[in-house]
Amino acid sequence: MSRSRRRLSRLPPGINLIPLLDMVSLLIQLMLVNAQFDTYAQVGSKVAAPAAGVVEAPDKESLSFEVALTEDGFSASWHEATGAVERKLPCRGGCADPAAWDADGLERLSAELKTRFPAEQRVVVRPAPGVPFDVIVKTMDALRGPVGGKDAPFPDVVLADGPT
Repeated sequence: MSRSRRRLSRLPPGINLIPLLDMVSLLIQLMLVNAQFDTYAQVGSKVAAPAAGVVEAPDKESLSFEVALTEDGFSASWHEATGAVERKLPCRGGCADPAAWDADGLERLSAELKTRFPAEQRVVVRPAPGVPFDVIVKTMDALRGPVGGKDAPFPDVVLADGPT
């Protein structure tokens, strides 16, 4: 039997870096594929309501104008010196069609409130689930006043959760 002798090297064994470099190059490609190149925008808004479970007393000097979009139409509410006031503006012939919502009546109401409360700037819009987006936009436009109007009645429109 012949025995082959293997000589042990005195040099330390080298580390094969090729698999590590392959993995790093694959990770770089994976990160580039998953990179987000979109830009996102945020719409600044003030807080429309207090935290859940907290009930705040309305400010006596504040109008606290709110417009709820329900399945029956608009429901506007505000505070005056005599107390809380609510006015309903129902849809004409059903609320399925965005044109049936009384945006003109809401615009007249906002102009009337602006003449009585000229310092007020904010209105809270509370759409119910299922209200078409077109109706929400029409509501915001009606509260801001006529297009091309010099002074917007309520320029600070805040969206909040559905009707309270």
